[in-house]
Amino acid sequence: MIFVRARYMLKTALSFLFFISVLATQAQPYDAPEKVRATIRNYVDDQFRDNKILHYDYSNLFTHKPKQYLELDSLELLRDSLKLYNYKSQVPYIDTAIYEKQKEILDNKIRFSYEMEHEFIVEKGDNEFELYSFTFFVSHNYLVKDLNVLYKVVLNKRNKDLYYQFVEETPLYPNENTYYGSTDQSKSGKIYSMYKNALFMYPQSASEILHAGFALMRNVLKYQKINRQEFLQYQAAVYLEERYNLSRYNRFSNFDLIKIEGADAGYKLYAEFVQPGEEQQILAVYLEFDIYGVVLGHEELVAPWESYFKN
Repeated sequence: MIFVRARYMLKTALSFLFFISVLATQAQPYDAPEKVRATIRNYVDDQFRDNKILHYDYSNLFTHKPKQYLELDSLELLRDSLKLYNYKSQVPYIDTAIYEKQKEILDNKIRFSYEMEHEFIVEKGDNEFELYSFTFFVSHNYLVKDLNVLYKVVLNKRNKDLYYQFVEETPLYPNENTYYGSTDQSKSGKIYSMYKNALFMYPQSASEILHAGFALMRNVLKYQKINRQEFLQYQAAVYLEERYNLSRYNRFSNFDLIKIEGADAGYKLYAEFVQPGEEQQILAVYLEFDIYGVVLGHEELVAPWESYFKN
């Protein structure tokens, strides 16, 4: 009986080694991130073959493991723990369970799949670009199975160039410490992180968030600090010019910080401007901004409004 059991264990061990070698070809290879990026790039190039494509940012690779792989991971972790704590007599039973789980995976052709985000720009004309952010779902054999559009933003050339700086996190202030290429702890890094986090949380507002970020970048490059008053006035002007036919601005109030439960939540500002025409009508509005400088809305004031402009 000892020799029968030994032969059985040897047969099981050999089968176990065989399945490990075969299963390794089915599991995620070390170069999966590079292969997934290449798959996505080729897919995008094919879909927009009539346009120039500028590939930018890729996220980290996320691997979708079917439950059978997760169960296999748990069994292998258990086996390692048994060996570590010297319960070696139980290891053969776990080896058998691992063998059965690997066989199930192979027999049913259960595979990994992958998920990765990619941002790229399509050049539509001399001063017209479209920024896309997609989530791609890629099969184990590196074919695009599905995709999801996170956002699309129209850019001019000026903002397209700023987007490159935004992705690369180019320092906005002189003499910033960017050792090892990291701006995480710098003033620039904090700006970039704030707007990138906003894009992640509010992709439906990507155009407003990105353009506000670009405006703040230009503001910092011009003043070598954040000139919040000028930044908010610029944002207000862009917003109002899309909604009113106006000839000039008379004045802006100083901005005020909006706090909710003690935390900074946004800004408010008043603007007075003139509408063209025979009567040269003067209007004044109240504007409210979120913490990123995006205008949330406005309300026309009823005269007299002089008190709102006493700074």
